[in-house]
Amino acid sequence: MRGKATVLLVSFALFVGGVLALQLERGGVRTTLLVLVFAALGAVAVRQTIRKRKK
Repeated sequence: MRGKATVLLVSFALFVGGVLALQLERGGVRTTLLVLVFAALGAVAVRQTIRKRKK
């Protein structure tokens, strides 16, 4: 259960970070933050998929 809660918390924090990044003015900082958020969410998804397949 602890692992699931951690994944949900991290995913939510990344989602909120992405929403906040969308409120920034267009430019390099906004683009970089959005790329990092999407990459991190993708990494969480891949990690969860690998974990599920190992069980």
